[in-house]
Amino acid sequence: MARKVGQIIARGDRRWLIRVYLGRDHETNKRNYHNRTIHGPMREAQAYLTRKLRERDLGRDFEGAKITLNEYLDRWIQTAVKPRVREKTCQDYEGMLRRYVRPNLGARVLAAMRPLDLQTVYQTSSYDLPCGRPCNGAYCLKTLQMG
Repeated sequence: MARKVGQIIARGDRRWLIRVYLGRDHETNKRNYHNRTIHGPMREAQAYLTRKLRERDLGRDFEGAKITLNEYLDRWIQTAVKPRVREKTCQDYEGMLRRYVRPNLGARVLAAMRPLDLQTVYQTSSYDLPCGRPCNGAYCLKTLQMG
């Protein structure tokens, strides 16, 4: 039988405790839960639980991903890119991100990012560079999509 990943516990009249299982802590091996009390009808509690389970399934941070795109990209390069690609490829990725993505979007909160923001970066990076060489905006976009 599968483990319950989310539950609703009655805590009084129109008060509900929502618990979502997040997995085990790697260091202490203790179970981690996201707990929140919802005041209102059971339907609101169910809607909240459904939203949080969806975020969990999509791999999103539960506190709204309050990190910036720069922080996320730094972590992504260290954990996902460097172990898998050659050093030159990693330097190319960092250069593209430094030139086109970080100046425009780096300070934005990750949870606030929208597809239109990435499209804007793609549009601006597909123009010619000051040195006269055409920029490969598709390469920059592919680098973003790998994250």
